[in-house]
Amino acid sequence: MAREPPTLIESLAQYWSQARYEDLPAESIRLAKRFLIDTLAAGIAGAKTDVADIVLRTSQAALGGAAGTSVVWGRTATLPAPQAALVNGTASHALELDDFGGCGHSGAVVIPARW
Repeated sequence: MAREPPTLIESLAQYWSQARYEDLPAESIRLAKRFLIDTLAAGIAGAKTDVADIVLRTSQAALGGAAGTSVVWGRTATLPAPQAALVNGTASHALELDDFGGCGHSGAVVIPARW
């Protein structure tokens, strides 16, 4: 029986699983660093806004006050990764300071989910 051609996701996974840092264009690396720093700064700036406070308190209440191992940016609190990503993503959007370009503001949803 003939094997089906790989799906788009399989093709992308195959490509990126073999990519090395050294293979990336210098401009791509520069922009990735810029957007990472920009998103972290926006998230820290937005960490003490009313909307971030509400999401943090709601997350903590839903967890019964349990802490986690993931950092909540700009705070001493820790949460499980999914809740920390929600709070950090909300904080990154709170002041509309987050990155631009591409699909716009993508750092605020991608970076908190990774860290």
